[in-house]
Amino acid sequence: MKLDIRRAIATSLFSTIFTATVAIFVYWYRGNIPWILAILTIMGSMLGARIGGKVSLKTKPKWLQVLLAVLILTLAVISVLKIMKIM
Repeated sequence: MKLDIRRAIATSLFSTIFTATVAIFVYWYRGNIPWILAILTIMGSMLGARIGGKVSLKTKPKWLQVLLAVLILTLAVISVLKIMKIM
């Protein structure tokens, strides 16, 4: 499947909107939202999205693929280390 890396990333991020929206309502209903952290996270996400969008347009698709692969691999290693209680 030949999908442009920018479209692949955008599609992935778009799809998380729905699961995140449901999660927000569940946590809100349970009273489990630390509002200060939530607001700071939203502000950081908005700023990061603007910066990331501009950087993405100026970056060659091959580098985006490499950076995405490194990010995914790093998160996988961190997850395994946490499961093994090393981290």
